Amino acid sequence: MEEDSRLEEQKREQTFMEKMHDLGTNFLFNVSSWSFKSSAPFKKEDTVYMQGRNMNENKETYEKNYKEVLENFYNIIWITYRKNFPALLNMIDKANLKNQKMSEYISDTGWGCMVRVGQMAFAEGLRRHLVENKKLVVKKKEDLRVIIEGFLDDDQKCIDFAPYSIQKISKIALSDFNLLPGEWYTPIRICYILGLLHNERKAIKGTEDLKVAVFSSSRPIVFQDFLERMCKVDPQRGKHAQICPNQCRIIKQDQKSKVDHDHHKDIKLEKQNSNSEILVVSEETPKLRLVCPIHHELQYSMIVYIVCLIGLDTPQPEYLELAKKMMDFKYSLGLIGGKPKKALYFVGRIEDEFIYLDPHYVQEFSNEKNFQSSSQLETYFCKKFQTYPSKNIDSSFSLMYYLKDLEQLEEFYQFMMGLKRDYNEHFFMMMEDTEPSFCLGDGKESSNLISDKNLNILADNQNKKRQKEQMQQANQNFEEVDDIDENGNNIKNSKYDHKNKKDKVEDDGDDEYEVI
Repeated sequence: MEEDSRLEEQKREQTFMEKMHDLGTNFLFNVSSWSFKSSAPFKKEDTVYMQGRNMNENKETYEKNYKEVLENFYNIIWITYRKNFPALLNMIDKANLKNQKMSEYISDTGWGCMVRVGQMAFAEGLRRHLVENKKLVVKKKEDLRVIIEGFLDDDQKCIDFAPYSIQKISKIALSDFNLLPGEWYTPIRICYILGLLHNERKAIKGTEDLKVAVFSSSRPIVFQDFLERMCKVDPQRGKHAQICPNQCRIIKQDQKSKVDHDHHKDIKLEKQNSNSEILVVSEETPKLRLVCPIHHELQYSMIVYIVCLIGLDTPQPEYLELAKKMMDFKYSLGLIGGKPKKALYFVGRIEDEFIYLDPHYVQEFSNEKNFQSSSQLETYFCKKFQTYPSKNIDSSFSLMYYLKDLEQLEEFYQFMMGLKRDYNEHFFMMMEDTEPSFCLGDGKESSNLISDKNLNILADNQNKKRQKEQMQQANQNFEEVDDIDENGNNIKNSKYDHKNKKDKVEDDGDDEYEVI
């Protein structure tokens, strides 16, 4: 009774303006869906991918493929704006807030779209993990309750009931980024926060053996980090093997296989830019494995985010084509991104059109009590099938993958390294087996994998970033190009490379805290 009384005190009625804002938001959502073509979403000859599956590979079964695409779309968990939940951050000392009104948000309409997109994508990652490990059988929507419960909006009464609620997300956003309710999130921030909540808090039952890692494409993505996250590396296993029979490329820094030396003639250093070199393996070099069953033992499955920036306003075409290939990979969960000023969850594509789920629809909040009704469960599934031209998406987004085991990690590794060879200068990521020498620093940490020890540094870097932006706003004479991302944040240090006659983006903001 005392708990129910406390919750009642935290609630308030919506204002007239809040109600009008919600009505306007839902009107625009419906207009957008009405204007979408009502004919078949794709033609018989179209290439169609959804969450890593080629859905129209066999053209002879077009009718069946068509129905399967719609059925899959309608069963993806859809998380949208919610209203009338208990005021955000009411568990945090209000004295720490600059504006007392910031603690009175009872809806995320107008600012929480990236939060909801992040929740949607993460829910799909949890589903993939539970289903592939035979911990969950999904035959009907009711079977997905166990996942959706983790994202309910009112978790004040049962703190562990909804580990990925907007309340918990807002609390981390404030403590780590000084980000208040009402302020927009970037893709990197929501990926980081969800990863932190999962890795450090009590997770949904059955996902205890799942870890989350967030990487940035602007710094070296080191596969040694994947291994250290997913498995145990036992120095005693295969200790006396002079040459690994599995031809694994990585065992451990102090256990380098002689395989690398056996093929030294086919491996060379190639200039990547004026300041760095990368290791390039020629096509004649036999494929070397990343994973070795002699040295590696699986401990965790992994959800992987790779946050990318492939242009200033819109994606550069050659980079976009590569991003599509990465999105089509069979272990893909889609793409967290959107169009300018609007976050969307892209779950697949039809040729050059991205299939998406739109969070910009306002519904009543969900808690432990009302979620038991079938009508409330239905609010987590969308019937509005829509697509958006890929060339118009925002250039900042996050690729997302689920890797069940070391075999899938090996496939992911070979796939990415194959793209690196095939796309060469248009491969917008730096992917390495082990930490490059120019990034090692003191040798204690990977430069692109943030551990728990770095959390205090992250907040400090965020404050420094804000101070830097304020100084730069006062001085318009510097030579760097300024741009605004989809959330209204300045992107600094976007320089033009006159020598190569192309844009080269060097993110100087969120990279300081981009990866877990």
